[in-house]
Amino acid sequence: MFKKFKRNMQIKKYTLLGNAIKETYLKNYDKITNHVELSDDVFIKQFIIVSWHQGIGAMLHFLLVTKPPKLAVIMSNNPQNFICIPLFEHLNIEIIRQDENDTNAFARAKQIHHYLTEGYSIFNFSDGPNGPSKVFKKDMLFFSKKYKIPILPLIATADNYTLLRKSWDQSYLLNAKTSQFWVRNDVSMVVTDLEKDALTITKQLNELESELFELRDSTK
Repeated sequence: MFKKFKRNMQIKKYTLLGNAIKETYLKNYDKITNHVELSDDVFIKQFIIVSWHQGIGAMLHFLLVTKPPKLAVIMSNNPQNFICIPLFEHLNIEIIRQDENDTNAFARAKQIHHYLTEGYSIFNFSDGPNGPSKVFKKDMLFFSKKYKIPILPLIATADNYTLLRKSWDQSYLLNAKTSQFWVRNDVSMVVTDLEKDALTITKQLNELESELFELRDSTK
């Protein structure tokens, strides 16, 4: 009983924080110089978009700037993730999250199946939900192989941000001092070999991140 009450209070707290974050992002996003280098078909074709948790604050800005037409984001049940929901709802982004009371282990897979068959792209932080950081989880590769939908590695970063909490994922938010933002994608691929392709995508994400971090640091 107490555990449920505590969780509900956490959800309320992070939802309130999420509303404040949404307003801050809406207020400041057009003051930022955006370096968006993406393939022309990113929001025309269907993809399974993957990234690292470390860029979650920049990713929120990326979604606000690009406003993808049909996108579903995979989230864990951690109450802290509710900070993202107000902005997702503002952008009409669907949320894939297994209810904590749902004992069906395939509930999330069923949701992913639904959105993929409806033509949605899926976004996933592929070292989640609990890390370790930058260790690729292969679950989304199964969907790429089954549905023949390409995996698209994508990284975003910014020149200034505020750490949200000290944890493995180094979650952060953009702030009023953020002046520049970068986002790039690498070559997409339909998965055929889970082990081999996981290594390839991990390499793509890490190289993309290194490139953008070097570019970001050169502007300081």
